[in-house]
Amino acid sequence: MSVTSTELLLMVEEIERSMDYLECMKDILHDTTRMNDIRKMHFEVKQFLQTLSKSKAMKVKNV
Repeated sequence: MSVTSTELLLMVEEIERSMDYLECMKDILHDTTRMNDIRKMHFEVKQFLQTLSKSKAMKVKNV
C-alpha cells in the first residue's frame, strides 16, 4: 500500500489536532483536580471552624 505525500500530510495534521485535543483535555483534568483539592480543603476548613465554634460554645457553657 503506497501513501501519497498529500495523504501523509493529512495524517500528520490529524495527529497534530489529536495531540492538541489531548493537551487541552490534560489541562482540563489538571484544573479539575485542582478544583477538587480546593473543594476538599474548603470542606475541611469548614469542619474545623464548626468544631472550633462548638468547642468555644462548650467552654462558654462551662464557665
